[in-house]
Amino acid sequence: MRKFLLIALVFCMTGFVKGQSWEDSLRLGKKYYAEKQYDKAYSALLEAQKLAPSHVDLSKDIGNAAYRNEDFEMAEKAFRAAASKDKDESLNAKNWHNVGNSQMKAKNYEAAIESYKQSLRRNSNDDKTRYNLAEAQRRLKIQEEQQQEQNQDQQSEDDDQ
Repeated sequence: MRKFLLIALVFCMTGFVKGQSWEDSLRLGKKYYAEKQYDKAYSALLEAQKLAPSHVDLSKDIGNAAYRNEDFEMAEKAFRAAASKDKDESLNAKNWHNVGNSQMKAKNYEAAIESYKQSLRRNSNDDKTRYNLAEAQRRLKIQEEQQQEQNQDQQSEDDDQ
């Protein structure tokens, strides 16, 4: 009986520590984020997500830390994951807005345009998203014009040879 209680106690304590570790990682991640140590925040939040129960979704927090750490590809993935899980239209719109912001920072203007449109489909009254959409369209046009000029210059060089 004594052996059984000792085993049960060890089992319970192991479960308790394991259950607390994701929360500790989350607290640490939020602390690092508040201190603007975004690389550490990102790592701690990823660890928290790995250890967290399946119903806990830290995608938005991970996305924010990745974005601030200028890892725009990971930020896009995290915000996209959050958008796929959020059923609230308003929150979903914000997630798509953040996907678009990540794509803008990565200079993927075409994708950003589509993400901002996704956001506006969920919240058509968001002026920031509407502005960002117009900015993405403007930047895409400039990018395409520059590409055309480069292609023409390249063609002229080829013709001269």
